[in-house]
Amino acid sequence: MEEPGITKYFKRKLRTSSSGSEKTPSKKNKEDIEEISPTHSADESKIVDEALDMAQDLGRKIDLVLNKLDTLTLTLDARVTKLHNGMMELNLR
Repeated sequence: MEEPGITKYFKRKLRTSSSGSEKTPSKKNKEDIEEISPTHSADESKIVDEALDMAQDLGRKIDLVLNKLDTLTLTLDARVTKLHNGMMELNLR
């Protein structure tokens, strides 16, 4: 099921550890794998994880703001419509 709103763009992808526990494809040798996926230090992984967490949190907050704006827009539209109808009624008298 796809997440609603902007948070779907910040969905964390599963990552494998760089400790050698990765499954190697049967048609590639070890040197090919190392060229494709260079190892990252623990600090870099931590920074990336923190950035992903912040992006997900920001996405949730943006969704809340957008939902609030939608609600306010509907309320404002209803008030403008009511005001317009009232003015039309006054013009008919």
